[in-house]
Amino acid sequence: MKSKVLPFVPLIIGCLIIIGGLIQTHIIDDRVASINSSLNAQQQVLRKTKLKTENPVANIKAKTPAQINSQSQLQAANEMYKTANSFFSVVFNFNSQSSWNQRSKKASPYVTDNILKDKHFFNSGKDISGHSIIEAEKLMATFNNLSLATSSIDNNNHTITGLAQVTYTGEMEGSNSAQSTDVYQLTYDLQQHKLTQVQRIGQLGSDN
Repeated sequence: MKSKVLPFVPLIIGCLIIIGGLIQTHIIDDRVASINSSLNAQQQVLRKTKLKTENPVANIKAKTPAQINSQSQLQAANEMYKTANSFFSVVFNFNSQSSWNQRSKKASPYVTDNILKDKHFFNSGKDISGHSIIEAEKLMATFNNLSLATSSIDNNNHTITGLAQVTYTGEMEGSNSAQSTDVYQLTYDLQQHKLTQVQRIGQLGSDN
């Protein structure tokens, strides 16, 4: 505002001086006083704006309990999503016996030990004779995406639960690749920052 007003101030004052003989003195004084008052008001706004910019902490308003709770819920849900996304991107990403075996180590930052020991996710990938099923069938999988719906935070247990839809593409020798979407019940520990439960509920569908 200041940059727009100031260039016109000399013009306005100059006009007032030129036609001063035609306008009563008190009217001129009122106009000038009005201009000065406007400029002073704008300068005060600029000073306040500058103060806010230089000291942003002073402008932080106290948040209500509801706002704090909402923010905590959002942060917990985002944290859970990132962890779950990282976990399933490891689980559904292999194309050899070696990469299959490496999954448990790669998944360890995201889940507790009980999940790492779950044979539904982490097994040898071999049959009873010790031969690799992964290599024999040329099995491979690629993680696509994850969507997550969460519940409210359980403050007593410091956990948050959710339902995850996990979409991945699987392929084996002699068949076309297929995209599948599985549904999982998840529990996330906000203190350990890990998933403590990953339970498959079922499959929504598979596209060949």
